[in-house]
Amino acid sequence: MKKLIPLFVVLLVVAFMTPALASEVTSEVYVYELFAKADLVLKAKATLELKVIADIYTTRIDECFEPDSRAMAEVVKKQINEDNTFCVFLASYSDKIECSFNEGFKGIAQVNQASGSLNNQGNIVSAAVTDKDSAWANAEVIDYQLNDRLIVVDDPKVATDPLSLSTARIDGSFNGGFTGLAQVNQSPGFANNQNNIVAIAFSTNGAKVAEADVNLDQINVYNTVTDVLVCRTNTVNDSFNGGFRGIAQVNQSAGNFNNQANIVAFAGTK
Repeated sequence: MKKLIPLFVVLLVVAFMTPALASEVTSEVYVYELFAKADLVLKAKATLELKVIADIYTTRIDECFEPDSRAMAEVVKKQINEDNTFCVFLASYSDKIECSFNEGFKGIAQVNQASGSLNNQGNIVSAAVTDKDSAWANAEVIDYQLNDRLIVVDDPKVATDPLSLSTARIDGSFNGGFTGLAQVNQSPGFANNQNNIVAIAFSTNGAKVAEADVNLDQINVYNTVTDVLVCRTNTVNDSFNGGFRGIAQVNQSAGNFNNQANIVAFAGTK
């Protein structure tokens, strides 16, 4: 039975996302700047220091604290589109989710659709749980997305019909009592970076410290696009209704060179 407790807690947190903050914690925590991967360092005196690569930030607790466990959910995601060239003409691209993930779906739904070209997509869930009463719960996400030196050209010689038709649609989906986590990426376009990330660190028995950090870098540089008679459509219709409970993360990109990210970092204790 004890082995099922951590799994139950993770599903409960994902489904309902009702975090409870630590009660009666007398420590004072000073956070200066959030970034980078942390390493825990314990000292003999009545001080706890959290030191980070290049000393980018420091966390200090003004009382003696020696954690008996640590629940850490860490995600580091890097997506790069670099130095690519492509031509498009008389093309039609379509991504569609229709009447899906309904009828009381429970759990984690992860969907990537990319009918376009050179698209990076990711759906990530990271969870860590501890049942110790003097725990350190930490959820950390670092997401880096780069589009660099990309060229997209639609052939301008055809002057009647649209050269490109790109459509991303979600119709009648994620309804009917959906409970849990929905992560969706749709990209009928070109050279798009899309990420959905959830990091959860949770203590079931009163953690001393619960900390959540997020760092996001999205960069577009030195890119060129030429569009002629192009039609692009993103649509979410009649979806995420009917008693939906949980987290919905959706990226749609019928265009070009778009960086998109939905990130949840959650640290909590009961």
